[in-house]
Amino acid sequence: MALTLLRKYNIVSTFQNVGERILFTFASLWADHNGASASQVGIMLSLQNILAFASQNVFGRLSDSRGRAKILLLGFGISALSSFVLFQVYSPLMIILIFSLYNIGFSAVQPSWNALIGDSFSVEERAQMLGKIGAFASLAGGVFYLMTGSLSDRFANPYVFLFGVAALSFSGAFVSILLISRTREFPDQELQVAKTQNIFEPLRVRSFRRFVAADALFAFSMSTTWPLFPRATNNLANSQQVAFIWFTAFLGFSATARYSERIRRFLGRYRMTFFLSRVSLFLVPVVFAFATDWTHLLLIRILAGTTFGLYSITQKNYILDTCNALSRPQDKGWFLGTHAFVWGVMTFLGSLGFGLFADFALFYVGYKELFLSTAVLRLIFSFAFLTIPEPRVN
Repeated sequence: MALTLLRKYNIVSTFQNVGERILFTFASLWADHNGASASQVGIMLSLQNILAFASQNVFGRLSDSRGRAKILLLGFGISALSSFVLFQVYSPLMIILIFSLYNIGFSAVQPSWNALIGDSFSVEERAQMLGKIGAFASLAGGVFYLMTGSLSDRFANPYVFLFGVAALSFSGAFVSILLISRTREFPDQELQVAKTQNIFEPLRVRSFRRFVAADALFAFSMSTTWPLFPRATNNLANSQQVAFIWFTAFLGFSATARYSERIRRFLGRYRMTFFLSRVSLFLVPVVFAFATDWTHLLLIRILAGTTFGLYSITQKNYILDTCNALSRPQDKGWFLGTHAFVWGVMTFLGSLGFGLFADFALFYVGYKELFLSTAVLRLIFSFAFLTIPEPRVN
């Protein structure tokens, strides 16, 4: 049963992966292509973070009380519709608005999907299954993503093709969830009556609060670089090269996602796994500061993808382990959503603030100096992960 369900989840996750990669990679480049300034890109990415992550708490709670399938169908439906509309607008303002709509769909999918996997497998299987699903989707999705990016340069406007494929991918995920939810293999979920506590209630748990605080500080530092990426990328790479850069990054993600739990156990503690996966990311803006060819971006994105694969799966498993340690497995969606809310607020502040600052600072300094300043922030705040506690799971 678990193997069959795993294969079905792999299909859903692959569809999801292809669509999310295309939107994540090319939406800000599409805005920059149509004349968006650094501050407009900063606004776009800050709205992405506040909508895609801060609102996950609401959808996480809804998935706990209304059912995983309903919220997943809502999220994939919104994602498919917004992807289809995105390539038909050319104004930076309209691109920002449509992309913001997509991020609402994203926020519905993420906590519901992670909680569904938590519902489907035992505590002993969960970390392994998270890694397997993440690795398979990253590899399979990466192949389709690379093919899409390679073919896109054959079109007069490659973004029409790219966002069209994204719309089809999200539609495939929608249909897959609809079919899977009607089978006996779909896990029974004991629906919870919505509680009256606000979204910050999980933060009353001291261990969870410390983890969220450490992750939030690094998220802020990381997001300050985001408004700078589109212009630097467009100056050095075409859409085919961008697709290849991210394909190799996703291969790195797949490799470490598949073995993230083994790596964590080898390192012995969650805190060391988090620290090692985050501290190396200060090198990303350093390389962007001195890059003169698209291959330089390729090399650093491989490192970033590899470390993010380790971080992404470890972060989800840490939160799920925390819920089990507290004997609150029914609140998985809630805790995942609360973490995402704080993460979203901090990245909103980082990308918006630095995007506005960059437009002013570029009168006096160049992109090189701005990239290096964000690298210092990343390096400093990565040490916060060494302070987080370990969840005590029986």
